[in-house]
Amino acid sequence: MITMNIEDSLLDFKNLINSSQVISLPKIEWWLLKYSDKYKTTYDFVQSQHRTQQEDGTQIRLPPFWEQSKKDIFLELYTSLEKVTEFHRNEDYFTTEIKDYQKIKHSPVALKKWTAKNENLGAQECLDFYINYLEYSDKPQYLQVCFNPLFSKEYIYIDLLDFKNTIEFIEIFDDLYWVKKVLPESLE
Repeated sequence: MITMNIEDSLLDFKNLINSSQVISLPKIEWWLLKYSDKYKTTYDFVQSQHRTQQEDGTQIRLPPFWEQSKKDIFLELYTSLEKVTEFHRNEDYFTTEIKDYQKIKHSPVALKKWTAKNENLGAQECLDFYINYLEYSDKPQYLQVCFNPLFSKEYIYIDLLDFKNTIEFIEIFDDLYWVKKVLPESLE
C-alpha cells in the first residue's frame, strides 16, 4: 500500500518539473506540504525495518545497501527539498541585512560589526549552502539540488531568482570575511 502511494508522489513531483528540469520554490513547498504525512509515515516504516541489536542491547538500523527502494528515493527527495526550503526562510533576513549593508558599506567600524553579527550564518551555513547548491559552476544558472547521492546522483534545479537575496548576501559576506578579512581574528 505504501509503495503505490510513494510511486504516485514521485510521479506527482516529476510532473511539477518543467522540460528543462527546473522547478519553482512554490511548487516544491506545495509538494512538501501535500506529502508531509506520507513522509512521516514512510520515515517511521523505513526506520522500523532492518533493525539489529548490538551487544550492549541498543538497537540500530542497518540500511539495505544492495538495493534502493522507492521509499528510500522518496525520503531522500523529501529531505533534500525540505533543507532547501528551510534555508529559503532566511530570504527576508538577507533582504534586511543587504539594506543595512548598503547604509554602512563605507564605514569600516560598522562593516566589522555587521560582519561579526552575521559571522555564524555567513561563514558556516551560507558556506554549506554554497557548496551544496551552487559550487557546480563558476556562474551557476540554477540552484542544483542533489538527491539520491548514494546510488546515482540525480539533480533538481531551482530558479536562482528564488534565492536572489541569499546569493547577494553570500557574495557580500564572502568579500568582507574571506577577501577583505574585516574580522582577521576569526580567521586565525
